[in-house]
Amino acid sequence: VYRNGLQVQTVTGSAASNSFTDTGLAPSTAYSYTVAAYDSALPTPLVSAPSSPAAVAVTASAGGTIAPGQPGTPTVGATTLTSVSLTWTAAAPGSNPVAGYFVYRGSATTPIAAVTSPAFTDIGLTSGTTYSYRVVAYDNSTPSALLSLSSASVTATTTADVLTDVDVGTTGAGGSAVATAGSYSIAGSGADIWGTLDAFNYDYETLSGDGTVTVYVASQSNTNAWAKAGLMFRDTLAPGATQASMVLTPSSGAAFQYRATTGAASFSVHPNTVAAPYWLRLTRAGNSFTGYVSADGTTWTAVATATVPMAATAYIGLAVTSHSAGILSTAVFRSYSVTSPAANYAPLAVSPRNASTLAGQTVQYSAALYGATTSAVTWTVDGAIGGSATTGTISATGLYTAPATPGTHTVGVASTSFPALSATATVGVTDVTGVYTYHGDAARDGQYTHEYALSPQTVSQATFGKLFSCAVDGEVYAQPLYVANLTIGGGVHNVVFVATMHDTVYAFDADSPTCVQYWKTAYVTGDGTVTSVPNTDIVSGTVVCTDINTEYGITGTPVIDPTTNTLYFVAKTKEAGVAVQRLHALDLTSGAERVTPVVITASLSGKAFNPLWENQRAGLALSNGQVYVAWASHCDYNTWYGWVMAYDAQALTQTAVFNDAPTNGSGGIWMSGGAPAVDSGGNLYVTTGNGPFTYSTAVVPPLAPTADYGESYLKLSLTKSGSKGTLAVADFYTPSQNAAWTAADLDLSASGVVV
Repeated sequence: VYRNGLQVQTVTGSAASNSFTDTGLAPSTAYSYTVAAYDSALPTPLVSAPSSPAAVAVTASAGGTIAPGQPGTPTVGATTLTSVSLTWTAAAPGSNPVAGYFVYRGSATTPIAAVTSPAFTDIGLTSGTTYSYRVVAYDNSTPSALLSLSSASVTATTTADVLTDVDVGTTGAGGSAVATAGSYSIAGSGADIWGTLDAFNYDYETLSGDGTVTVYVASQSNTNAWAKAGLMFRDTLAPGATQASMVLTPSSGAAFQYRATTGAASFSVHPNTVAAPYWLRLTRAGNSFTGYVSADGTTWTAVATATVPMAATAYIGLAVTSHSAGILSTAVFRSYSVTSPAANYAPLAVSPRNASTLAGQTVQYSAALYGATTSAVTWTVDGAIGGSATTGTISATGLYTAPATPGTHTVGVASTSFPALSATATVGVTDVTGVYTYHGDAARDGQYTHEYALSPQTVSQATFGKLFSCAVDGEVYAQPLYVANLTIGGGVHNVVFVATMHDTVYAFDADSPTCVQYWKTAYVTGDGTVTSVPNTDIVSGTVVCTDINTEYGITGTPVIDPTTNTLYFVAKTKEAGVAVQRLHALDLTSGAERVTPVVITASLSGKAFNPLWENQRAGLALSNGQVYVAWASHCDYNTWYGWVMAYDAQALTQTAVFNDAPTNGSGGIWMSGGAPAVDSGGNLYVTTGNGPFTYSTAVVPPLAPTADYGESYLKLSLTKSGSKGTLAVADFYTPSQNAAWTAADLDLSASGVVV
């Protein structure tokens, strides 16, 4: 169907084959229509001669509403390998102001963009290709916008490929490249594209940012089974530069190869045995490169992906090596193309696409029409306009308020100006109140049974990833903890608590991309009188311990008491040249100490706790008003013991002390940072590392507190008498491999326990 000589629609199917309704016309305006029939011939249908024109006069609308005037024919501005810039004369307003313009490419009836001013740059195009464009103006009428007549079409051609030929490295024979219509014939010599240095012929150009390069390798001469011809992204033209390439070989298949460090070794993935003629593709997304192969240029198979550091502007192009210095191998390439990521927008998009929130809390949604924020929309939850008390409600401005019960819901948005346009998003509502301890609960099972936002459907490269990051002053070995709906900072917020090896604790807003910090409590002083403990202080002879990177501070995961809003942790500091470990109890809302921190000391069976040698790696546990802390060693240096100590949660006074290897030492309680598991009766469960086992009578409970329990599972029970108590072995299991494992420095305690 043609209106005033321009195609406006294609109709198919028996019911619609001889009728069409044209809408969005200007009142009191005359139009001329013709139609032409086409058949099903492939690849190009045969088209009939057009019908005789029919003149139609559109009457004035009942309300006298007039659509915008026809915009001017677009003018082509700058063109590049992958982009075309357009401008046009603005349309005259009708009854209402002009709100924007739809931009159409080719014969498509769906616009590729909507813009608010008469200019647009189309990107992500194929080089050396001709495109046509037209524009239509629309106004701000409601409920549906009025559309103008389409402008006349204009054609534009992107810049053709221009490649530069060069030999990279020492090739032994000069290479060459001959470009003809639609193809490149490239001759290259060189020992290989491999190892630490490359030698090959390169026909290249530069590309800034991400992009995709595609080519058809029509033929390749066989100078060696590992002669190579294909595509490459390269950091520089130096022979040892970082690079990623997708190549064909005469008889060794297709290979994805890369060098991730300048002057270092190369790596290759070559899972198939294809050879020329074949299609190759290589993509870049940041520093991630992926190679593909295809038999037809339509269906692509990914070969491999690698991370290769490379400058924003890289050298890309066609590479050929003979794998035999001094001998030339020739490859013929066709259909070489380079594209950048398209910036054309979805007709209507909603943000965020996936969200999670707590019962009663809110999520702010927004809508974009062809990339421009719009408020001319209707919001729904699970199909109901405005939502409901059971699904959550959403305001006219897109503010979603979660219901009281957990679940997963669909937030929908529809354009009021263009009712056919809609989009949806998923929101998960959880009733979790916090993550107060290592792996979430005293059983240490790590289960998260309140998850409603993450699923196989919502987790993908396109919809899931890092939301934001916040800087801290040291490395984080302890698991961050989380409290929901905490009254802090003059309001109610979700807060994440982070402890560092630089002896600092942070309270961050868990939902703030700007890293709102409610408080920060640091135990290292600026004058150097109190520092973290450098790992250079942990030495055996002259050998420095390297079980961590540079410093010891807060290593074990803290524990939170939600009933008192208290955070417990152990900080290791160096004061006046001496290592000190203290147990702290901080107010969650302010970071202030609830009671004076207690210096950790202990002596049992003649063995004393050494704050320098003891590694507080395990997470803390909280049970029945007691805070439990466990220790191991640093690098097995000097004399250490597997200590467990109990402290009163309110006063921080020491209740009980246990040493799992008081006679011979060792038996560290590592558990990879895991906290002691606690059963419903308040019993603790830990595993111990390498060390002797001397309790051979296997009587339960033990008759004496002096046995060594290396490489064992221990059940510990606290018996209190007033403010003091005894922490003793109530049950245990020691594998028969104990001695062998200890001799080989293998730790049963390499992972935490689950009850």
